Amino acid sequence: MIELFFKFIFIGSLAGMGAILMRKMPFLVRLSPAKIPSSRDFTKILKSLTAKFLNIPQLKDISLVNFLEKILLRLRIFTLKAENQTTTLIQKLKEKSQKEGASKDSYWDELKKAKDGK
Repeated sequence: MIELFFKFIFIGSLAGMGAILMRKMPFLVRLSPAKIPSSRDFTKILKSLTAKFLNIPQLKDISLVNFLEKILLRLRIFTLKAENQTTTLIQKLKEKSQKEGASKDSYWDELKKAKDGK
């Protein structure tokens, strides 16, 4: 049932993308190759943006290594927290399955006794 729901969503998404593409097709046909930016233009833009970014006075004092170190430390803390939460979740699931396992074992024993009693 849920797979059918996701299939409908997928097909609807494809239909929506197709509709958008069909609406934009006349514009794309009129677009000349000279208007399409090349990769060289993107590198020029990127270089100019990085130069402007590095010329900001407040950012000149910041070391890139320290910035990356802080990001990596935060990422490490996040992964450790996620690992801790998954470990506690696994532990709770094991305890729950053990409790249910004890009741299921007695169920099968009672079923065997009932079958042998017939």
